[in-house]
Amino acid sequence: MYKKKLFLLLVIAFLLFANFGFAQNNLPRTSVFKVGEKINYKVLYNWGFIWVNAAEVEFKIDSVIYESQTAFQFKSTGKTLEKWDWMYKVRDTYLSITDTSPKLNPFYFERNVKEGKTRINNSYVFDKKTGKVNCTILSGNSKPKKIALVYEEGIFDVMTMIYQARLLPYDDYKVKQEIPIKLILDAKVHSTYVKYLGTETIVVDEKGEIECYKFKPKLIEGSIFNAGEEMIVWVSKDKNRAPIMVETSILVGSIRAIIKDWEGLVSELMFLE
Repeated sequence: MYKKKLFLLLVIAFLLFANFGFAQNNLPRTSVFKVGEKINYKVLYNWGFIWVNAAEVEFKIDSVIYESQTAFQFKSTGKTLEKWDWMYKVRDTYLSITDTSPKLNPFYFERNVKEGKTRINNSYVFDKKTGKVNCTILSGNSKPKKIALVYEEGIFDVMTMIYQARLLPYDDYKVKQEIPIKLILDAKVHSTYVKYLGTETIVVDEKGEIECYKFKPKLIEGSIFNAGEEMIVWVSKDKNRAPIMVETSILVGSIRAIIKDWEGLVSELMFLE
């Protein structure tokens, strides 16, 4: 069960911390990411005093043509390490296509899940002309379910929110400030909030210390999280605003995702000497 949650926890963590800024529109002019960026994370599970390296996740940015216009493609893939596949094999993909404006208006989103015997294929098409988000939900061998949500500014898919958040002015937030957010998850619009906790310097394995912004999202109780579970997210306090580490408690133990390697950043990560 806990291996099943590893990739989902990381993706949901990033989408939750990402949502904290959509109440504001004062986006900086200079982007903090570019086409060609790729960041990899290792995901560890802790039970008692032992940390087990159980999974890995990759986030990457490409340029694509969508309906005759240049667009960003944000893609994340997650999988359990082969040595854990016998227990619970995970091979998941999340993908978003957006315009290239600072607002990253979403065009399309899909989620493909292969977790043990579970198969899920969800897609959203954002149609501004009709004012709808057309969702297709497919689970297992069931027939596809079509759901139309009302399109409104400030509601985004999981992946788009992750990158949108990196464009926001972190220093404008007050410590312990709670920022209300909305997100589409499983073809439903959810309301929650994220609490800003200030800055903190953390240690990243042998790479050294790095100064980060720190956040605590209010988790959405349901199929992924349970009552009482908590999460902390750290994002680099530099020109990249890159997610560095995510840690969450679960009913038994805890899970931690840590940046492992990267390429194509707009600037070098600012590790302290």
